[in-house]
Amino acid sequence: MTGPPFPSAPEASRPAARYGDRSRRPGVNRVLAMLLVTAAVAAVGWWVWVAAMASNPPVRWQLLGFETQTEQSVDIRWSVARAPDLAVECVVRARNAAGEEVGRDRVPVPTGAGEVVEMQHTLTTSDLAVTGEVLACLPAPG
Repeated sequence: MTGPPFPSAPEASRPAARYGDRSRRPGVNRVLAMLLVTAAVAAVGWWVWVAAMASNPPVRWQLLGFETQTEQSVDIRWSVARAPDLAVECVVRARNAAGEEVGRDRVPVPTGAGEVVEMQHTLTTSDLAVTGEVLACLPAPG
C-alpha cells in the first residue's frame, strides 16, 4: 500500500452544509448550559425550602375527643402545639349522622400558655352531632 490507511484530516472534517458550522456556537452553548444549571439549582433549592416548611409547620393540632352533651351541643377537646407567643385560631365543627355540618366555630388559643395547650370548646349545634372535628389551627390574622 502506498498511502495512509485513513483519509487525511481535511477529508475527515464534518461537512458544514450538512451538520452546520460549529465554530460559531461554543459561546452560545456554554451560556445555555450555565442557564440550565442555574435554573436546576434554583428549582432544587426551592423544593428543599418547601419540603422543610411543610414538615415543620408553625402550628400543629390533635383531636383528643368529643362528647355529645345534648341534641344541641357537643364538647370538643384537642391539643395545640405552637410557639407560646404565637396567636392561634382553630376552626371546629360538628356533623350529624348524614355527614352534614350542624355547627362550626372559631376558637382563639391564648398566647403565653405554654408550647402545648389543651383546649375544650362546647359547640352549639342545629341537630344531634355524631362527630366533632378540628378542621384547622392557624396563626391568627393580624
